[in-house]
Amino acid sequence: MAGYTIKQQPEDFIVKEVTAAKISKEGNFSYLLMKKRNMNTIEAVQKIADFLRVPNKHIGFAGNKDKVAVTEQYISVPAGQEKRLEGFKDPCIDLEFKGKGIERISLGDLEGNNFEIMIRECSKEPKKLDRFVNYFGEQRFSKNNIDIGRYIIKGKLEK
Repeated sequence: MAGYTIKQQPEDFIVKEVTAAKISKEGNFSYLLMKKRNMNTIEAVQKIADFLRVPNKHIGFAGNKDKVAVTEQYISVPAGQEKRLEGFKDPCIDLEFKGKGIERISLGDLEGNNFEIMIRECSKEPKKLDRFVNYFGEQRFSKNNIDIGRYIIKGKLEK
């Protein structure tokens, strides 16, 4: 049994994305900061797409963020849609217009993430870490997820 617990409540795991998006005053896409609580990225994007009545592929984002967390990440929508989103209301999602850009935000368009992690019931002082491997739950291995998944399915774990 571990000598600690994490993620007992969403506020125990705070993730703030560091975007690679070039935010300006002009462009074909509007960039918004999406703050969400206790909801994964796909669920949040689907709610926004449903509100706009567009396919969810019209909402760009750089990476999946945990569900049991409070997260901030950038999303893109086609320019002009940000005005429609002023009427969007959801108790778990806040949207803040940040500017425009020439490209849709896509998977991988981020510099990294900053984390605040509450460790509860800790039996000893944890080591301070400045950097660590980027995992999204247990299923994330690296930028080679597809290849790794294929090897796992084929039982070729050594690869």
